[in-house]
Amino acid sequence: HLNSPRVRFALICAAGLVLLAAAGTLRAQEWTFPVIPKGTNVLFGRVLELGSGQAVGGAVVTLVGYFEASGRPVDRLPQSAINPLASAQRSVLTTSDGYYFFGDLAAGRFSISVEAFGYVSDTYPLRIVELTNRTTPTELPLRVWKAGAISGRVVDEQGNAAVGVPVTAFRSVTSSAGVVLRDGVATAKTDDRGVYRLAQLTPGRYVV
Repeated sequence: HLNSPRVRFALICAAGLVLLAAAGTLRAQEWTFPVIPKGTNVLFGRVLELGSGQAVGGAVVTLVGYFEASGRPVDRLPQSAINPLASAQRSVLTTSDGYYFFGDLAAGRFSISVEAFGYVSDTYPLRIVELTNRTTPTELPLRVWKAGAISGRVVDEQGNAAVGVPVTAFRSVTSSAGVVLRDGVATAKTDDRGVYRLAQLTPGRYVV
């Protein structure tokens, strides 16, 4: 009977499942990006560490194309990765020698970025590469900064370890107004020896 508590509970659960399914469908439609149009072009290169020139293996290289619905390349360069004409991402891992490879690419404009453990992400600003139809592969070397770290020890006036003390690194930036400290970019607490370590820092000057 419809007035039965069990029946009402079952109807409520069924309605909830329908709403969840509809919401999932809407989200899927909202975040569905077109794939990169296929072509005959090849893009390859090597990811190297800035400074040492060592190969960076196991890095994730991501390619995003910018095309109109017809498949025609956009006329203007994208200013940010958030772009209505952005395609779905294509990602590959670099080999132990740091090489990456993308094949079957259409001519057009692409943004390319690298992420690797222990290295500074270079997803901003956008690195743009323009491919034209050609019979030979396009080579694009990519370079990344190795992330820095600051470590030390905090003690009290008697020289004893200060335990559980929060330590923050502020980026020091010089501008026309003088030296400016940006918001804390890394925070850590001292351990039972008073030692702290602030890791994954972009190369630069910091105040701790």
